[in-house]
Amino acid sequence: MTSPQPDPTRCPACEQAIGGGDSCAACGLPLRGPLAAELWDVDVRIANLRQRRELLIQRLRSGEAPPPTAPLSAQPGRPETVAPRGDAMASPYPPAPAAGTPMWTPPPRKEWTPQRVQNTLLSLGVLLLAVAALVATAVAYRNVGASGRAAVLLLVTALAVAASEVTRRRSLTASAEATAALSVVLALVSARALRRAGLGDGVSSESFWTAATALVAAAAAAMASWGTLACGVGAALVGQVPLIITATRQEDAGVSGVLTVQVLLLVAATLPLRGRHRVLLEPLLLASAALTTLASVAFAVHAAYPDHGNVRGGVAALCALAAVMVTAAILLREQVPLRHAASGLATGLGVLALAAPARLAFTDVELASVIAVSALIVAVALWVVPESWRLGPAIASGATAAVALLAVLPEVVQAAAGPFTWLADPWSRDPGASARASVMVDERWTGQAGVAVVMVLTAATAVVYAALARRFSWARYPVAALAVLAALVTPLAVDTTYPVAIAWDLAVSLAAMFVGPAVRRRSRASGYACSSLGAAMLALTCAWSVADERASTLVLGVAAVACAVAAWLDGLLDAVLAAPLAAMGTALLGAETFAVARSAGAPVDRSGFCLAVAGCALATVVGRWRPRTADGIAAELAAGSLVVISLAATASDAGWTSWTLALAGLTALATALRPERRPLSYIGALLLSASSWVRLADAHVHAPEPYVLPLAAIALGLGMLRRRADRGVSSWTAYGPPLTLALVPSLVASLDDSSARRPLLLAIAATAVVIVGAVRRLQAPLIVGSVVLVVDAVRQLGAYIALVPRWLVIAALGLLLLVLGTTFEKRRRDVQRIQESFNRMS
Repeated sequence: MTSPQPDPTRCPACEQAIGGGDSCAACGLPLRGPLAAELWDVDVRIANLRQRRELLIQRLRSGEAPPPTAPLSAQPGRPETVAPRGDAMASPYPPAPAAGTPMWTPPPRKEWTPQRVQNTLLSLGVLLLAVAALVATAVAYRNVGASGRAAVLLLVTALAVAASEVTRRRSLTASAEATAALSVVLALVSARALRRAGLGDGVSSESFWTAATALVAAAAAAMASWGTLACGVGAALVGQVPLIITATRQEDAGVSGVLTVQVLLLVAATLPLRGRHRVLLEPLLLASAALTTLASVAFAVHAAYPDHGNVRGGVAALCALAAVMVTAAILLREQVPLRHAASGLATGLGVLALAAPARLAFTDVELASVIAVSALIVAVALWVVPESWRLGPAIASGATAAVALLAVLPEVVQAAAGPFTWLADPWSRDPGASARASVMVDERWTGQAGVAVVMVLTAATAVVYAALARRFSWARYPVAALAVLAALVTPLAVDTTYPVAIAWDLAVSLAAMFVGPAVRRRSRASGYACSSLGAAMLALTCAWSVADERASTLVLGVAAVACAVAAWLDGLLDAVLAAPLAAMGTALLGAETFAVARSAGAPVDRSGFCLAVAGCALATVVGRWRPRTADGIAAELAAGSLVVISLAATASDAGWTSWTLALAGLTALATALRPERRPLSYIGALLLSASSWVRLADAHVHAPEPYVLPLAAIALGLGMLRRRADRGVSSWTAYGPPLTLALVPSLVASLDDSSARRPLLLAIAATAVVIVGAVRRLQAPLIVGSVVLVVDAVRQLGAYIALVPRWLVIAALGLLLLVLGTTFEKRRRDVQRIQESFNRMS
């Protein structure tokens, strides 16, 4: 394979036929002179180097021995490199410099080129001159009036035009471009000044600006023909204004006005421009055409979708615009992005035109159904369209389907979020209310049957597009979500009875949950999506069932069993969803227990205790059955949350609260027998203590010592025996709980005790504990006793703090800082020694 040599009959810039002239007939590139000769020489060298490169690659692949060649020429700034002799393979790159040899470093790169600096200065100069002109005319307006200001602006504009022409003739291209842009801006400002001076008082503002902008655009186009690019850009921009004004004045978006604007822009954008400014002017014209096209589309849509009246004009305008866009797509078929944009816009306009007649006869939901049907028809019709033309219509059809889906989104949100409002007002539904009337508390579902139709049609459209693209991975998630939502709103759309709606939602959610593991064997992502959506719909069904007593007791039980089975099936596969399903099943089983107790006539506090019994039993069973698995841990945490909720339910009765705390404490202690659950022993002890305190507070007992000291003495003796048997047991494990049980209740009671006997006895006991801890070098007695002693002392001193003079406090603080500052080093050494002693304690 050889690299082709440059073709002398074609332009090196645009690759079009030259035509035998001194410049390119297509882009105007000069092809004569020393620069053109140098360009030809560079093209020939590039072709030869490419041919040489391909030959070297072929020799390397074939293993051919290289012929003797001259030494490789070095890179600029580096010494020449010669291939070494011998069997070692020579590297074509220069060797690394020897140690100590200064490395060659390139000179610092300039951040900006001189051309960019020049353009920046010129742009700033133009901006400042424009601002200066505006300020000068504003100042002159006070002295010479509107006419004088207009005359000043016209003079400045003429000077800018003359300066642009003078600089262009002197080959100062950048300066000519800058002053040309300034002249276009000043011309528009001058038109405004002339309008204020009274020119055109007899015509409307729209007519005046149509004529003014057209004249400015024509003058800029004339200057562009002389070779000033900035005027060409200005002509392209300002030339859109008369067309936009013309389209805006078409209040009913008549076919004539819209077509005039579109055809003119289409012709201006697609005609083959000549000269060296084509590269910049053509994209600018296309962008302007796109903006005006969108404005015309907005006018046509506004006319085709009125609140009342005749829509024929708007529909005709939409059809005409669609035809113009089809023509543009055909003319721009070589430019792929523009072709897709035009064909997609034509498709969208066709769908809007097809759905517009239904606007006055149908409701919003029915209109959304018509739009969704149109999008599906377009998607099916794309099967007969060449594949290279499908992208634009497919995007437009998908966008219209999304618009239809957004139109029914409020009804879908109401159907999905409304059932959760029954959690705040359970079992209060009107027995004779239908599904629509029972979707939420004191509100009725505002949707219609078309809501489900729109979601089904949108899902079908996504499936068709996935089949067209032969890639179904992206479509599985939206299709599954739309299918589940369609199933959710189906009972509301048909307006069935409440039991039928609950049964339908329960059946659909269970089917999705149990189909997920089967689907996951072929596609993991699809299976996850199916199981997750089924679990979400099951949670919504359970929330909706709370509206009725019989429905909740039935649905919660079925859902709990279903979650347990689904978690077991998921554990047989990859156990990704087993943990959340197990936690959900545990929570639902607790809710079923509470619902059954309430349905049997038990009050809230007794039902709460039943919930605690269920939570503790589940935690114990799951902990024994699956102690170290993710789903087992999730179920245990969910069971613990049930116990916490039960405490809130039994808070109105101290007796049931005490029983709930005692049951939770015993369960925690029993669970702490497992090696991995040892820390639960502390929680169990605290819960049992809390249970005792709740019972004592309910019995109006103000002296806790007779109740806690015997238990503390027994626990302290057990701790001593354990530490004697095992010297490795820390003092916190052996003595921490009994000392806390003995001292903390008395400390809490002393806070509200006005007498001095209990605080004094407590201080003596805490001091004794501190002394024992210091003598035996034990952390737990030392820390617990110190904390109790400090809190008791502060409590007793609190009544006397107000009697201490303020100056004494300030003096004490100053003295403390002074002492610390003067003996800082000694105090730091003492602190280190105390820390080392404390760490040596057991």
